[in-house]
Amino acid sequence: YWLVAATLTSIIFPIKALSIMGYYLYKGEFQFVPTFTMRYPDRLEDIKNTPFIFWFLFITCVTFGNYAATVYIGFDPLVPIFLLHICGQLDILSKRIVNIFSDNADKKDINEKFKQINLKLQELYRICHSIKVKYTILFEFNLKTTTFLLPLAMFQVVEGLREQRISLEFLSFCMSAILHFYLPCYYSDKLMERSENLREAIYSCGWEKYPDNNIRKTIMIMMTRTILPLGINTIFYPICLDTFAEMCRQAYTIFNLMNAAWS
Repeated sequence: YWLVAATLTSIIFPIKALSIMGYYLYKGEFQFVPTFTMRYPDRLEDIKNTPFIFWFLFITCVTFGNYAATVYIGFDPLVPIFLLHICGQLDILSKRIVNIFSDNADKKDINEKFKQINLKLQELYRICHSIKVKYTILFEFNLKTTTFLLPLAMFQVVEGLREQRISLEFLSFCMSAILHFYLPCYYSDKLMERSENLREAIYSCGWEKYPDNNIRKTIMIMMTRTILPLGINTIFYPICLDTFAEMCRQAYTIFNLMNAAWS
């Protein structure tokens, strides 16, 4: 989905421009159609429809779109991939903890199993902390930009429908913008859920059947350590589906204000 969304969003603008130019050429009324409708500085605005300048700007815009697509394809999916990996590791640890007392192992084996589990858990916490440090500002930027870009693109779609045309390029942009912020929120929410499942597994592993103080102290430390679930966050908000819903609410509010102001 991520590959399709990024690729489609980058190529649909030049494809639309080329298609319209081909249609005008077929009718015998050829004219240049830019990739993006924008106003340039005065001197460039006067010559933007000359063949050399037009194709130079057209190729520049296409190159920029392809570059942006490769960045989104190669960089942004890293966080969901890492979060999905951590979720899988937490599920494995939960199963190991639930079965830790069911193998009739002696005290030494149980302590060794707890040691290995805690080492693995500490490694997962370090990975999650590293993701937070490196991506906090990026996700704050994504949250703010999506909140404003989504209503702007939707406004273009609605204006196109009012003029009895479908703005496929902006519709694709809307879907990609939603997907761009939804996936990290979804997987971070899953990570928080898996963290809660791990805490429940620690509590229900059957420790009450073993009157060993060292084992119970280990359980208590693990329960304390997992009070706060794993997850990632922006500067001000946790990354989860609640934050995604809040972003959609704010975007819808801005969209309504734009409609009211335009009317």
